[in-house]
Amino acid sequence: MYDFFYKNKDKAVTALIFLVSFIFYYISCIELLSHGFYEKINIAFDLDQSWYFDMVGRDSVDWVFKTASDTKPLLIKHPFIYLYHYPVLILNMIGYSDNVSVIILSQIFHSGSLVLSFLVFRSMGHSTLESSLLTFGLAGTSTYISTGLVLDTYSLVIFWISAIFLILCKSIYQNIECPLWARAFISIMAIGTTSYLIVLVVLMELTLTRMINKSVFNGFFLKKVLKQLLRVFVLGVLLFFIVYYQIIVDIIEDPITVIKRVYWVVNRPGEKQGLFQVLSVFSIFSILSPIVSNILLPEGMGMIDLRVMNYGYIGWISLMIMLFLIVSNLKINKHKPILQFSFLWFIFNVLFHTIYQYRGSLFIYSGHFILAVFIIWIGNGIYSKRNNSILIFIWSTLVWVNNYEMYKEVIRISLV
Repeated sequence: MYDFFYKNKDKAVTALIFLVSFIFYYISCIELLSHGFYEKINIAFDLDQSWYFDMVGRDSVDWVFKTASDTKPLLIKHPFIYLYHYPVLILNMIGYSDNVSVIILSQIFHSGSLVLSFLVFRSMGHSTLESSLLTFGLAGTSTYISTGLVLDTYSLVIFWISAIFLILCKSIYQNIECPLWARAFISIMAIGTTSYLIVLVVLMELTLTRMINKSVFNGFFLKKVLKQLLRVFVLGVLLFFIVYYQIIVDIIEDPITVIKRVYWVVNRPGEKQGLFQVLSVFSIFSILSPIVSNILLPEGMGMIDLRVMNYGYIGWISLMIMLFLIVSNLKINKHKPILQFSFLWFIFNVLFHTIYQYRGSLFIYSGHFILAVFIIWIGNGIYSKRNNSILIFIWSTLVWVNNYEMYKEVIRISLV
């Protein structure tokens, strides 16, 4: 029995990660559902949970919170979100309601992203124990708690982002290449869930090709990247016609309207937060929740968000350990390729969101880069020494204790 478990320990651990995460968040989401939390919008981190439940859980003619429509309107930011409605229909046939089906689907992707993250750490060379401790810490971050409770497209897209990181790590550290069309499918699902991730997909392809050909200024490099992006484009066009076949003529006949909508999606109105606030939220608040702020929105309703660098003693201790770990890992070159990739993705997010932001809400975007930030802070180290592993366990536990206050705040606001 022991030999069997030892030989299959990674499979056992991934199953345990998935089950524990799924059960924990499923029970929590069912509680939130009973309080009417998913019938509201923008009350937690400016996320649109009621719209999400409409788009994924119901056909457009049956929408409750968005304006019902006979045809699916074009969504610039989440063009293929409607595809997730099909698994919901299967769950409906089994006997689950629309809302419970959305919760189940969301938790499959959310918990699945933790499994993929565990495999990312294993591919980087961490032992099963080290990878388990790192995944335990990642699961306790403020980003993972928010995406597990306040269900939105981030609960889905975090899975595809983790898959992209796994593709890279498998190639970099194990010389295992993902099949081209499988990579294209993962890429287009990431883009289709959140179109912004086209940048991450291009960055992945450039990184993978750069590993094969050191020079980027030649025809081979560009040809290889463009061929793969063409595969992504072909799949994208196919899925676009499947999703929007009812309005495809209208889109072709009036491209100006589409261009205007793209412009207004990016050019959000309102006062912008400065670079320091963007860096603080993205690099620290995405992992460690400060004391939750209560914001009064212009429309007169309250919202909880993470905006002020205000921690209790557990939060400050956790942050000090993070600073110690990142300094102690500076000389490690083993993980340089994925660290560079993570830095590039993080920097792009910082620069982009100094422009693209809405009424001071920045934490909402953390699902896009939480794995990159976690690798930069924690995942870059080598924890083969027993003392280091104990330190990671202590830090991960402190993160959970600190961020549990944010968990309670989400439950509290659902009762208001």
